[in-house]
Amino acid sequence: MLDEGRLPPEAEVYHVVALALHSQMHDANTREIELKFTFDDPELFKRKLGKGSGKVDLLKEIYDRSMKTFNEARYCSRFMRPFMEFERVKVDIMIFDDQQMPLHNIVYTIAEQGYDNRPSNIYSIVPELATYKGNGKLTPSYLKKLIAAAQKERA
Repeated sequence: MLDEGRLPPEAEVYHVVALALHSQMHDANTREIELKFTFDDPELFKRKLGKGSGKVDLLKEIYDRSMKTFNEARYCSRFMRPFMEFERVKVDIMIFDDQQMPLHNIVYTIAEQGYDNRPSNIYSIVPELATYKGNGKLTPSYLKKLIAAAQKERA
């Protein structure tokens, strides 16, 4: 349905994220959960996708989902000690072009950064996204520019 453009508009982003999430691994020894996403269509990051009665940027949805995973993992850890406890969520987002060549790779780790365990946004808890490659926040609009530059370089 995604390939044919027949997804219900209110559920578009959920299906796109679910299709791209090909690995969700947990490792009790390292206390990490790893989320790996692969996207074969960079255009998905250049437009807003349907979510409920509105629309959302795909990158923002991934941020929200990874923060939710982190918060749920920390909450569940309270009840699974000493058998299992999670401290970090590692996220790997690989974006390919239409020729299946790597276009951009985003990797970040969500972990507690001190006493305040209820961060207001992902940038306050993930320093590598707040100063992405030394150029400021990795926002949806900044990612669009990075993808466009990589595509232009390939052309």
